[in-house]
Amino acid sequence: MKKFMDQAREYVEKQDEQVDRSIEKAGDMLNERTGGRYKEHVDRGVDMMRSRTGESDRDQKR
Repeated sequence: MKKFMDQAREYVEKQDEQVDRSIEKAGDMLNERTGGRYKEHVDRGVDMMRSRTGESDRDQKR
């Protein structure tokens, strides 16, 4: 399992921009499907996930 997680982490770091776009798109879709009722929570979750993917995100201060 550790090997798989290391490979997944490496992939996410290499594809940082694509992963961030996908996370953002998923959040937008969720907001659309719920009529924006949970927008604040979804946006917070999206920001949290984006901050944990890729080296460039860890270096940025938000």
